[in-house]
Amino acid sequence: EHTHGYKMDEHSRKIAARTCPGDFLDRVQKDLEQKQKKRSDIERGVGAIPSDATFVPQISKMAQCIRPRSTAELSTGDAQRSKAHLAKISNEEKLRQNEDLTFRPRITHMDGVKSKLAVALTSDLHSYVDSLMEEEHR
Repeated sequence: EHTHGYKMDEHSRKIAARTCPGDFLDRVQKDLEQKQKKRSDIERGVGAIPSDATFVPQISKMAQCIRPRSTAELSTGDAQRSKAHLAKISNEEKLRQNEDLTFRPRITHMDGVKSKLAVALTSDLHSYVDSLMEEEHR
C-alpha cells in the first residue's frame, strides 16, 4: 500500500480543469456521445453530397482507359516510376556518349596458331589440364 499520494501543482490543476473537466466517467460518457452523434450523422447522410448537385467532372477517353492504381502503387509507385525514368535517361545518355567512340581493336589471325583458351573450350577439359601439367614439368 502506498502512503504517499499524488499532488498536482497549481499550473497542472489549471490545465486539467480547462482541458478535461469532470471526472473520468464523465469524460468517457462525453466521448461515447460524440462518437454516437458522428455515427448517426453518417447514417442520416449529414455532410453527404446533396441531391441537387450539378457538377459532373469531364474525364477524357485516355484517362478512362488508365487502370486504377492500388494503395501500394499510390504510396510507392511514384517513387518507383521516377527511379525507372532516371535509370532510362542515364542509359540513353551512356549510349549517346558511346556512339562517339570509334576505337575498334584489330585482331590478328595467324594460321595454325590458337589461343590456349580456345583449345580449352573446344577440347576435353581433362586433356587440357593434362597438357598444362605436362608443360609445367618441361
